[in-house]
Amino acid sequence: MKKIILSLLLLITPLAWAEDASQIMEEAHLANYYAADDAKAHVSMQIINSDGATREREFTILRRDVEDGGDQWFYVFFKKPSDVRGMSFLVNKHPHADDDRWLFIPAIKMIKRIAASDARSAFVGSDYTYEDISGRHPSSDSAEMMTEESIHERNTWKIKNTPKTPEKDYSYRYTWVDQQTKLILKEVYFDAANTEVRIFTNDEMKEVNGHWVGIAGTMKNIELNHTTKVRFSKVELNLGIPENIFSERSLKSAPRKWVR
Repeated sequence: MKKIILSLLLLITPLAWAEDASQIMEEAHLANYYAADDAKAHVSMQIINSDGATREREFTILRRDVEDGGDQWFYVFFKKPSDVRGMSFLVNKHPHADDDRWLFIPAIKMIKRIAASDARSAFVGSDYTYEDISGRHPSSDSAEMMTEESIHERNTWKIKNTPKTPEKDYSYRYTWVDQQTKLILKEVYFDAANTEVRIFTNDEMKEVNGHWVGIAGTMKNIELNHTTKVRFSKVELNLGIPENIFSERSLKSAPRKWVR
């Protein structure tokens, strides 16, 4: 009888862990991208190349949830430096379909539709992708629980996420999810040869109106020896950002009240 029970446990446990991993990734997705009903933040970005030379970006990012865990809108307005000032980026995020993305380039007064196939392209020359900005839905991956680990004295779950549809720039990634806040503290991307290609770290987080948010992060491209650091300031939640802000009109003419 003991052998039968043990055999049943061995059969059930991997399935339970898989379900736990998927559930945790769902909760992490909500915590990282759906805190409150809307949000605003000022972002400073440093792009550091292999020689140590640094380029700066400053922009405001707005978010509005249509439904918790469902469709969302993101709007990004660039302020510095001069060569990107006035550029704006708009995303209509769909949980179970390709996101709609548009980029306004003021120098040529053109709105460019970003194809779904470009979702993993570099975001304005940084080491973040367009998908990193708006978030990757957990249903796009198969999640597998690996272990529990401590990062900076915080308990985390380590989960392996493998894309259900092959991606061009990585084969799978490990994600460390903070057990208390459900924020992602670290992600490491691997290629088909099991070589690290990108590493993300959540460098600092704080509580805002009862929600934990990451306010500093680093993305490192191992192959290019290229790093991007971001810092969020003036983070505000539940502002009542109007729906009409997320429009083609705002791409061409920034809503000054909301981006200053």
